[in-house]
Amino acid sequence: MRTNLKINYPADVDAVVAMLSDPEFQRGRTARLKPENLDCQVVPAGEGFRAQVSGAVAPTRLPAVASKLIRSAVSFSVTETWSGPAADGARTGDLAVSVKGAPVQVGGTMKMLPGQGSTTVELDLDLRVTVPLVGKSLEEKAVGMAGHVVRDEERRAAAYLQAKA
Repeated sequence: MRTNLKINYPADVDAVVAMLSDPEFQRGRTARLKPENLDCQVVPAGEGFRAQVSGAVAPTRLPAVASKLIRSAVSFSVTETWSGPAADGARTGDLAVSVKGAPVQVGGTMKMLPGQGSTTVELDLDLRVTVPLVGKSLEEKAVGMAGHVVRDEERRAAAYLQAKA
């Protein structure tokens, strides 16, 4: 199931790039799931960067709809790759989510667009749940939760950016 999301950050592109390339911020994105064995790597990639966060989440920490199907810890990896800046400061990127032990595939493309004292990231996300009979329903529920994830990201980013100002 495809969906489009917009995340608004109250800072210019340079501040948003610094935030997204900060391992502390990357680790904080998964904090509410209380992951085990959390690892975060941020490395240069040409003029851009690649951030990868990986760990494992107990089924009791997953949304109710997922915890009914998954009985043991789920290993995950989230990789966000950003290009260097275009002449106007815009960037493009890719998002890949790997979930071992769960019939889920997530990937997408991203655009980072500068504004007047703000930055918008547009995500074109593709989410697939390959469970016979209920996969489509699970996809719809997951996409429905995307708004909560966006609001959490915007709230945490605003707090991070304010603390760094």
